[in-house]
Amino acid sequence: MDGKDFKDCYILDLLDLGIAIVDENLKIYFWNSWLETHTKISKEEAEGKRLDELFPDIDKESLMRKIKTAFALKSTTFLLASVKGYLLKIPLKKVTNPIYKFMQQDVSIFPLSPEEGLALIVIHDQTPVQEAQYKLRKKIDEINSLKAELERYVKKIEQLSITDSLTKIYNRSKFESSLDYEIERARRYGNPLSLIIFDIDHFKSINDTYGHLIGDSVLTEIANLVKNNIRSTDIFARWGGEEFVILAPNINKEQAKILAEKIRKLIAHHRFKYVDHVTVSLGVTEFLPTDNKESFIKRADEALYLAKRKGRNRVEVK
Repeated sequence: MDGKDFKDCYILDLLDLGIAIVDENLKIYFWNSWLETHTKISKEEAEGKRLDELFPDIDKESLMRKIKTAFALKSTTFLLASVKGYLLKIPLKKVTNPIYKFMQQDVSIFPLSPEEGLALIVIHDQTPVQEAQYKLRKKIDEINSLKAELERYVKKIEQLSITDSLTKIYNRSKFESSLDYEIERARRYGNPLSLIIFDIDHFKSINDTYGHLIGDSVLTEIANLVKNNIRSTDIFARWGGEEFVILAPNINKEQAKILAEKIRKLIAHHRFKYVDHVTVSLGVTEFLPTDNKESFIKRADEALYLAKRKGRNRVEVK
């Protein structure tokens, strides 16, 4: 069979698609005007030659396999731009298309005449679609990146809003909201809830003697010591100035006293960076069914001042 059989197929030259008729060995019998325009290969040059002669980089094995499959199934097979990119290597001008070097193509293979071993190859330029999808993916990636950055920023702001700027532990606002929550849980489930309030003995003297920067260093060291020696469920915060609080869910005042004593000894035996010796006084209490937030805090505060009146560097329970 030769190319003259298809010379009257002028309608195929009017289509905005690449149309080629080939046999199972990829010999070309028809080459339409669209292919002439885009490949710069004329009908006369193309017809009678094999497709892989004109395009040495073509995936010959894959194409022949697709043609055989179309013949066997008597159905259309496809090579998609999203998977393969292209069948024919048709360069694009970088000025007009900065994303792809070669035309992106969807390829359909029709079993035109399985008896004569002829297949119709239809090439559709998918470059605009692929380019739009690429740009869309880039925009989605940018949006997701901005979203992740915003989420990190919001998280950081939220963290800053509940953190004491000096010691990096919880601040009073966070502690009070946690206290409301834990009191409600204690009332609902009847679980014990204890509170420890402590402050640094003679802290004013530390500031007067060494200066406020050294005083800040002592506050930070104590915060780190305590933070690393309490349970993950305990809520530890700076109450104000040199005062700290620990809310201890699910332990009674006797257990809380043991924790307070552990903290007292830990601080008393610690060698501070700039100050030789620092002690703390601690007040401990347990939540009662008749308590509200204010009475609970007040009783722990009273226990703290009792510890101070009794000579400091001690734990008192009330």
